[in-house]
Parts: sequence; structure tokens; C-alpha cells
Amino acid sequence: FLALLAAAPDVPKPPAPSLEERNRLMDELEGLGESARTVVIDAGHGGKDPGATVGNTFEKNLNLRVAELLKDRLEAEGVRVILTRAQDEFLSLAERVERIPAGANAVISLHTQIAQRNEAQGFSVVAANDTGLELGTKLGLSLEAGLEAENRGVSERAFHLLIESPVPAAMVELGFMSNAAELAKLQTNNYQASLADALANGITDYLDSLR
Repeated sequence: FLALLAAAPDVPKPPAPSLEERNRLMDELEGLGESARTVVIDAGHGGKDPGATVGNTFEKNLNLRVAELLKDRLEAEGVRVILTRAQDEFLSLAERVERIPAGANAVISLHTQIAQRNEAQGFSVVAANDTGLELGTKLGLSLEAGLEAENRGVSERAFHLLIESPVPAAMVELGFMSNAAELAKLQTNNYQASLADALANGITDYLDSLR
């Protein structure tokens, strides 16, 4: 169901934080509360799980690339950002949930999808409860405003990460790898940057609503 990745040129990946460093950061965040403006970005798939595959294009890489750009964009706005993975690393769903501190404000999980119909295109957002839907709605509106892409709407589904997250969570499907034209667009630096910008705008809108 989840989608794809783009075969963008390889770029050096920062080392993953050590377990000690991750635990220190999580302990610090536990007591920060909403004022901390802390967001967790989850790049779907990774390591032995490539996600959707078309030729030499893997979903896991596209997810991570957009996650990295989104992290940079949010940090420029003064938002603390935690990546569930910062490299090509396999994580179980339970391990992803473990990397979400209760002191964070939101979780955004990034994926790209495929469909049986090659004509399918556009982005969509998924949430599992009212708080996730509030976050997801702001993300969808921001993506619609910032992209020339079809808005497929916000839906409610009980995915593991969304229901087990201790804080509001939403999953964003960035586009369809099964659509050749959209896949080509997803692999460009410009469109990846546009995705990151639109997502960042939606996230900061959501964070501002918490004040």
C-alpha cells in the first residue's frame, strides 16, 4: 500500500544518533510540554524494507530525502526535530513508536504510494483519531496550497504508528510511484523541496494553534 522512493543521487547520510544520545534527548523532551515545539518525522521503510520498488527506485530513499529537507526547514523556524531514522536503517513499527517522546507535539510519517491504476495521482493524509485529524487537515490544506497536485483528502485508518503514538500523528502519502509522470516529479530536487516547504507550513500552522 505504501509507496515509493525516488532514485535521487546518493548523498552522504549523517550517522544515526547513539542509543545514549537518543535516550538523553527523549528524557529531556519528556518535561518540555507543548511550548517546546517539537516534531517527530518518521521516514517510512528503510534498510531491508525498501517499501515500494519500481526498477531501481525505492520508496525508502525518497521518504528519507523529504524527511531530511523537512527537518532543515522546521529547524530554520526554531522547531526541535527528531527523525525516527536518519539513515538507511530498518525499524520495526514498535521501534518507531519507541522513538516518539511524550513531550513532542506531533508525529508526521512520510510515505509514497502505488496503485493498480497508473492514472492515480496526488497526495493524501491519513490519521487515526480526532487529534490526528486536526493535524492532518492542516497538512492537507498546506500541501494543496503549496503544490500543483491533486488533493485526495484526509482519511481515518487505524495504522499501528498512528494509534500507538503518544502524541498527535498523521501519515502523508506524498504521491504515486505507479504514475510515471508523478514519479518523475517526485525524483526532482525542486519538487522534494516544495513538498518539504508545504509540509513545514502545515506543521507550523498546527503548532501555532496549540498556543
